[in-house]
Amino acid sequence: MLVALPGLALVALVVWTYERHESPPQARSPLAALPPGVAAERAADLVHAKRYLASLPYFQRAIAETPQQPRPHLDYAVALLNAVHETRTHLGHDEFAVRGSPERVAMVREALDHLIVVERIARTAGDRHFLAWSLGTRAQMMLAWGLPWDAFAAYRQSEWADSTVAEFAGKADRLMSVMERPTSRAEADITGQ
Repeated sequence: MLVALPGLALVALVVWTYERHESPPQARSPLAALPPGVAAERAADLVHAKRYLASLPYFQRAIAETPQQPRPHLDYAVALLNAVHETRTHLGHDEFAVRGSPERVAMVREALDHLIVVERIARTAGDRHFLAWSLGTRAQMMLAWGLPWDAFAAYRQSEWADSTVAEFAGKADRLMSVMERPTSRAEADITGQ
């Protein structure tokens, strides 16, 4: 007991001294110092240059600036979905920039989460335009991943939300036509591009 008492006192002194020192501040993101709006502009520039992966941190910063606006969430979701398919040349061969399937699946899930946020914000605000864009983007993703019925449903919901969004107008009908007559798939233009 007498031997343990000084050891316990030493441990208590070390703990007390350690707790009194402030921990060093955590490193701030270099994007945190950007003026408002600059992150969204840089993200848009990177997307225009088809550098989707590089745009993601800028979109995250733009979302942090205006979390209740649907545009940054929608743009981030689209950038994530494009980044999943982004390629790079490595040793003379094109390959996915994000090579691991688990990482790509996580990106798709995150994109879906942000599309849900857009839909929630748009429904709350009564903004049928952003609702249509969110649903249409979901449809494109579903079609790209081989889920035509889910794509059809989302395209149709997009048209019902706002039929003036030309990007998605008529795509549900074209997709239904292809699903009804799968042998004509080579002749059909599902994407309308």
